[in-house]
Amino acid sequence: MLTLLSLHLIAGPTPVPVRAPMHFTIVAKTSTQLDLSAMGAPAQDIVMTVSGFVSVMITDTVGGKLASIVVDSSRFDAGMFTTQMPPAMTASSQGTVFHVYLVNGKANAPISATPVSVQSAQLVPGIELMLAGMRPTRLAESWVDTTKSDTALAEGSAASTRITTWTATAGNDGRMQTDGTWAGTTTVGAGPMKLEMQMTGVVHVTGMPGALSETGRSTGNGQANMNMGGNSIPMKVTTEVSASATP
Repeated sequence: MLTLLSLHLIAGPTPVPVRAPMHFTIVAKTSTQLDLSAMGAPAQDIVMTVSGFVSVMITDTVGGKLASIVVDSSRFDAGMFTTQMPPAMTASSQGTVFHVYLVNGKANAPISATPVSVQSAQLVPGIELMLAGMRPTRLAESWVDTTKSDTALAEGSAASTRITTWTATAGNDGRMQTDGTWAGTTTVGAGPMKLEMQMTGVVHVTGMPGALSETGRSTGNGQANMNMGGNSIPMKVTTEVSASATP
């Protein structure tokens, strides 16, 4: 025993392996149909996509875990409408950092970035999918989660609340599969444009229990009336968000 202790003191402590970050691809797609008949114009369809690559490190901390997420790159695309978008929407969020404190696998506060940007805000639903697998879950368990986000920029603000009912089932090779239905409200304001939208959708996540999700996908749809320049413009929105681990 003393000999082993002496050798340990001479050699120094055993090096602790450094955890390598995990990498994920996030794609957030929003399709909007605007009814412009009140303005004497035909209907307009706009599809906006934000793609991001992020690195994630999970570390233990007092009372929970800390997820440190760095945006390695991001890209905005709106097809023929891209050049008409304000610079804040097309600006990459590369280098943006999210620090998410997890208690029992759940974020204890709305997820936000430093610094805040339009593209980083649009990556948040994908980050929520990544972190969904961190909750300690038992087979056949059902539970309800409430998530909130609140983003304020010079160009405008957006706030959302979502309630998801989850159910866990067995997946392949020891993985857990969790499926949910969700409903929520999104409020957006930008200059004279304001809207409040009710959204509903479904979500599907797979991965090892208590770890970052390996794959996740959420789809939703909703409709609202957008107040713009004194006109009430009906609009329909569909969303599709995916997050997947990459080598």
